[in-house]
Amino acid sequence: MDLQQLSDGECHEHPAQPFEGTLVTDHGRPFVAFVKMADDRDKE
Repeated sequence: MDLQQLSDGECHEHPAQPFEGTLVTDHGRPFVAFVKMADDRDKE
């Protein structure tokens, strides 16, 4: 599954189903997604 393909609407419609060892935020989005976005910003 590509986390970047998930939209906010999909996250709200479908309950969070975290993978093993994956932290989940209050919004139900995998913490890994925030790590990727933060990493991309740091590179720029």
